[in-house]
Amino acid sequence: MQRIDHVIVRVDDLHDSVEEFINAGFSVCYGTKKEKAYNALIYLQDNSFLELLDTNVIPRFGRILTKLGILRVLSPTFNRVGNFYFKEGPLLDYPVYSSDIEASYAHVRDQSGKILNAGKRKKPNGTVVQWRSFMPKDLNLPFVMTDYT
Repeated sequence: MQRIDHVIVRVDDLHDSVEEFINAGFSVCYGTKKEKAYNALIYLQDNSFLELLDTNVIPRFGRILTKLGILRVLSPTFNRVGNFYFKEGPLLDYPVYSSDIEASYAHVRDQSGKILNAGKRKKPNGTVVQWRSFMPKDLNLPFVMTDYT
């Protein structure tokens, strides 16, 4: 793990927060089409970024499954995201970057969930980005991910 990849920050109103950052001089990109967006990205000069996340859009059903511990068994990723709703304060997570995710995973295999080989999403411009990551069982530790490709 070589650096912090990004910092995930809770916001109460995504669109208002995006406007505040734009007015402060930052370039901000929505994670998906503006009208459907639940997150926005602010890229920094060192290739890291801030991810603004509106936790109010986490579905109620997902919150219930998280609270009951069901997502802990089904999906380390959805469990982590579901827990964002219950975390106190604005700092939700701080994923770290690994250029060799297989070696990083092998080093901590006993404390982690499985590697996710198919993480992907479509950006508003139609570009599909992919990455790999793994999630520590301890939600107080950051998750580890590759660059987006």
